[in-house]
Amino acid sequence: MKVLKRSGEFQDFDFGKLEASVARASDDVKEPFTMSDVENISHGVLKRLMSLDKEVISSNEISEAVLSELQKNNFTDLAQTYINDKI
Repeated sequence: MKVLKRSGEFQDFDFGKLEASVARASDDVKEPFTMSDVENISHGVLKRLMSLDKEVISSNEISEAVLSELQKNNFTDLAQTYINDKI
């Protein structure tokens, strides 16, 4: 799967980068995830992205999937911060 970045550049999807991003976001709001939280959120995001059945996904689609998984898992404060950071 390829990712279309905001810059117009294409990049291979990197699950490790997704996990690092999820972990970093939780640290930014002083609500550190456990490793289990990071894995659960990241795997949920991956599942959502795979269900789109697309060869190329946009960085916005990844952001929307992360937000959705945060909300689904009741990380509402982090979800709100995540929304505000993306605006």
